[in-house]
Amino acid sequence: MHADGGGLYLQMTASGARTWVFRFMLHGRAREMGLGPLHIVPLAEARDKARECRKLRHEGIDPIETRNAKRAGIGLPRLRR
Repeated sequence: MHADGGGLYLQMTASGARTWVFRFMLHGRAREMGLGPLHIVPLAEARDKARECRKLRHEGIDPIETRNAKRAGIGLPRLRR
């Protein structure tokens, strides 16, 4: 893992695959959200995606659940407090 800052990391596997990952804490547990492979998602776009995830976290919204809800076509879930 190579940190870019603000929870954005470039993950490199032993096989040579390189993907962008956003890491954050939720209810005391570390979570990771894939943002896409390096050959498709350039650094600027990965930073934009990570910024959006940070905004959601600041608003009390789980970015992974939000992405899943968008894919399923339903509303945005709120975090339990």
